[in-house]
Amino acid sequence: MLQEASAASPCGTCLPLSCGTALSVTSSSLSSSPRSCELCELLLQCFKDASVPDGKPVRVTRTGSVLQVHWSSKPSLSLQVAPSTSTPQRSPSGFPILYGERSEARLALFRHWVRTCEDHSEKCGPTESELPTRVIDVGKRGNREALRLYTPHEGEMGSYIALSHRWTRDNFCTHPCNFSARLGTGIGFSSLPARFQDAVIVTQELGVKYLWIDSICIIQKHTSPRSTCPQECNGEADWLREGSKMENYFGSAYCTLAAVSSAADHTDRGFLDRHQPLRWIKSAQVPRNHVPVSDDINNFHRDVEKSELNKRGWVLQERALSRRTIHFTATQAYWECGCKGILCETGTELEK
Repeated sequence: MLQEASAASPCGTCLPLSCGTALSVTSSSLSSSPRSCELCELLLQCFKDASVPDGKPVRVTRTGSVLQVHWSSKPSLSLQVAPSTSTPQRSPSGFPILYGERSEARLALFRHWVRTCEDHSEKCGPTESELPTRVIDVGKRGNREALRLYTPHEGEMGSYIALSHRWTRDNFCTHPCNFSARLGTGIGFSSLPARFQDAVIVTQELGVKYLWIDSICIIQKHTSPRSTCPQECNGEADWLREGSKMENYFGSAYCTLAAVSSAADHTDRGFLDRHQPLRWIKSAQVPRNHVPVSDDINNFHRDVEKSELNKRGWVLQERALSRRTIHFTATQAYWECGCKGILCETGTELEK
């Protein structure tokens, strides 16, 4: 997500960086820059974060898409071509592209990650396995009103996506009282929570027929004391039986979708949306595109490993067992598998 209203061109202080030239600058000179210069503002914040003494000249360089304040060993700022629905026609070499959150170009990137991993299936496991007791049949791509709960026959093989997510206060569950309807009539796409809708969209876009979500595919008891269900859906037999199989379900899934950004609080929100705003400036090198500038966003440790979702023990197990995972965070998506390690949506490959 971009805060477009605050865009501004670089000022005389930071203009050399925009053109690719190194800069030696002090915090006081950054402070005296025009308030409209967002790059100086961000650099000043980096100086404060790194505890750079006032009046101490510090060298700032740009290598490709990374701005480095040479007071810390870590990248300080990251530049990307602004999200759009297609590839910008005049993208400078070395600048990664953040595609629009729900654009075809971004979904194509996810498909590319999966297909590339398939070429090394001997390391990341087969693409098919025995299906869980129940899965959601998502139908064909683009038809989001054909969802239904499906019970495979014993030993039936296939590919399915698993969703790793944090339950909300009002989670969408299957109970004995609605189980038959979800098998027959189906499940309305619009009735699903936002993170479940996004899971359906990504599953369809990856060309996979089945999706496994614990709260829908495992029959739950009613937890609300105010429930007036005539069937008294209070039994735990299915949960006890299926819960013991979850380890195998995540370990056998074709791919796991980790809704990291949806777990920040107990409210429901989609994980395809980037929830951390990026400020951007105009670059002299990119006359027809805006270049977002933010804290370096290629930070898997911060965005995934230290996230609210991964503070839960069972989620760590789900991650460890999964063959392939797409982590959807507030800044970008990350790919993780055995053959490719960790890939950033910006195109950076990280050490695992």
